[in-house]
Amino acid sequence: MKALIYIVLAIFASSFLAHAQFEGEYYDGASMIRLTIVDADTSVIAHKAGFRGDGSNYIGFILNGADTSITQRSSRCADGSSYVIFLLAGSDTSINYMQSSRRSDGSAYVVFLLAGSDTSINYMQSSRSGDGHSSIVFDTLFKYALETPVNLRASLIEQHKIVLEWDDVAGVDNYKLFRSLVPEGPYLLVYTGLNNEYSDAGEHLKSFTNYYYRIIAENTSGNSALSDILQVKTLPELHSIALTTGWNMISTYVEAENAAMEEVFSEIKSSTVIVKNNVGQIYYPEFEINDIGDWNVLHGYQVYMSQNETLSIVGMKIMPELQPITLNSGWNIISYLRDNPMNIEIALASLVSENNLIIAKDNFGNVFYPAFEINMIGDMLPGQGYQIYILESTQLLYPKN
Repeated sequence: MKALIYIVLAIFASSFLAHAQFEGEYYDGASMIRLTIVDADTSVIAHKAGFRGDGSNYIGFILNGADTSITQRSSRCADGSSYVIFLLAGSDTSINYMQSSRRSDGSAYVVFLLAGSDTSINYMQSSRSGDGHSSIVFDTLFKYALETPVNLRASLIEQHKIVLEWDDVAGVDNYKLFRSLVPEGPYLLVYTGLNNEYSDAGEHLKSFTNYYYRIIAENTSGNSALSDILQVKTLPELHSIALTTGWNMISTYVEAENAAMEEVFSEIKSSTVIVKNNVGQIYYPEFEINDIGDWNVLHGYQVYMSQNETLSIVGMKIMPELQPITLNSGWNIISYLRDNPMNIEIALASLVSENNLIIAKDNFGNVFYPAFEINMIGDMLPGQGYQIYILESTQLLYPKN
């Protein structure tokens, strides 16, 4: 008679399955199960998990050196070991492609057979099956080693910084904090440590953007469940553009929260005479004419003012290296998408290298004429728009800030 099989079942909530197409650790919210069987011919000491394109997850258990086989979805490795793979189809409690059932408390369990064994494990209890085979039944009702972290909150919010805090958990050895752009994930691991405070800061955070956070606690016994989701919206960027009496040629590196021309110019409407885009469409506030519609952050605009004003645009800051500007042959009024000055010869280098740029002009009549090595403009400036003449249609991509 074979030795009695002992089973150790540790269930980790919210399966932390890596997505290879991203950097870092990503988690998709299903369950990972670790199973260890010792003192038997079949010793399960390793596991592997993965993510399927249909949204389900799979877990493989390796039976090293076993002389018995799993009767369902089983195979044998080249080294003589056997393994079984079953699917968790997008649910914490639903197991497919194996004999499974649901308990009255909402948990699920799965049964698979070890042929040729004389013991049966049933919810941590062993017995012999009538046909001489042994079965293992384990419960997927989650049992967590620690309390779930609560009161996850943002104590500081800026354009590119979020300071997060949470209540400490007794007995914790480590916290893991995750961030996502959407509440359903995938979630990126952004912090591992014992402190119950973390400053998520840097250019990876965009202004005026929603971010979603969750956290778990860990110690040597296991982990907690994932915390509730915290949604945090970074502060908007403010771009103030000085307008002088008469004609101005302007642009912005901020995508307006409300891009309608009426909203963009609402605070200086009484001083705004007319706004024109590159194709001759106009916004004429006095007569409530708006042929332009919405402000396009990739375009420059000509604005005629009756007096000096400051135009304030609030919204999300653009990453210039990710925003190609489409240029048509002939004249274009372009936006300058960087948040700091750059010499026009460098900023428009891609157009110059292709011998595609004939001339560029600023609002003051200064020109950049590359064929004759004339550069009266010098630096392109945030807030300014520029007229350029292009031989052939192309795209302009500015260097990053």
